[in-house]
Order: sequence, then C-alpha cells, then structure tokens
Amino acid sequence: MFNFDKFANAVLLVLNESSSPPGLTVLLKLLFRSDFAHYREHLRPITGVEYVALERGPVPDDYRTLLQKLASRGEVAGELGDERVGYKPTECYRALRRPDLSAFEPSELAALRAVIASDAGKTGAQLSQETHAELPWRAVWRDGEGEAAHIPYALSRWEENRCDDADLKQAAEGLKRPDVQAVMAGLARVAG
Repeated sequence: MFNFDKFANAVLLVLNESSSPPGLTVLLKLLFRSDFAHYREHLRPITGVEYVALERGPVPDDYRTLLQKLASRGEVAGELGDERVGYKPTECYRALRRPDLSAFEPSELAALRAVIASDAGKTGAQLSQETHAELPWRAVWRDGEGEAAHIPYALSRWEENRCDDADLKQAAEGLKRPDVQAVMAGLARVAG
C-alpha cells in the first residue's frame, strides 16, 4: 500500500545522500531500484508507490504530481541542472529539509542506502539502459504498447528464479520418472 510519507522521505534521502545532485531520471530509477530490491528481499516495498513502464524505463506512476506535492509542501525545489556540452539541461530537485529517518525500518533504510551507494553516481542514460535489461520493465514493455502499464512488484523475484541449463536438464530428467508421468497423466485427464 502506498505510503506518501515514506515516499517523501525516500526522495529526501536520495537527494540528501547522493554525492552530487541527481537528475530526475536518476532520482526515479533510484526509487524504483530501492523499492524493488526491498521487495525482493522482504516481500514488501518501501514506499508502496506503483511503478509504470515508460520508454526510458520504470518510474513511479504519476511521478510529476507526487513531486509537485512535495514542492508545494516546501520539501523539495525543482530546478534545471548545469547545462553540459551536447546535453540538454537536466531537470533536478533539491531537498529543502533532511529526511525523517524514523519513517523507515532498518531494512528499508539499508536498501535505500545500498542503492544510493551503488547507483547514485551513474547517469540517467546508464540507469535507463540498465533498467531496460531487468525483468520487471521488460515483462510489461512492448515497444510502446506497454506504455504506462503497471509493473507488479512480484516481478522482482522472478528474475533470480529463472532456470539455467542445469535446471532444465534436471527438470527434463524429472519428467521421465514414472511417478511424475502418472501425475502429469492425471492432470491431463482432469484438464481435458
């Protein structure tokens, strides 16, 4: 279930603890990775915000409204980052207060800080490319047809459970066993 207070404090934590001010894309990807990493380990996200698949990767659903709400409450300020040669100015947010760390359980704070430590120094383009390779976004994105499709948190657990060649070989051997064949035949009769 979505918890705006945790979302607000997660945004503030990312903005306060990143080594350099993250652009909007980096901020959104760090929130995604934190929520999904925590879900993968603890079967519950940190903020509970729903994520959707957009062309540049997963983002919180209606993130503009959520960030505007934070700005109207005086918690963040939106601005354009420094313009670099060959790049458009980056949309950034600056924290106007420190996060309330008591909003988080220890495991949530650890997940947020681990993602900040590993990913905050990356560019938005790098994080977009990386999240495109991850199952949660890939599972719902279909060349624009999946635009704004919700990304179930449960997808974060599927990737680590994908079978490899050894698993496939073991499954094929298991299917040859008489007891397994008898169960499969029974299921076929029931379904048929």
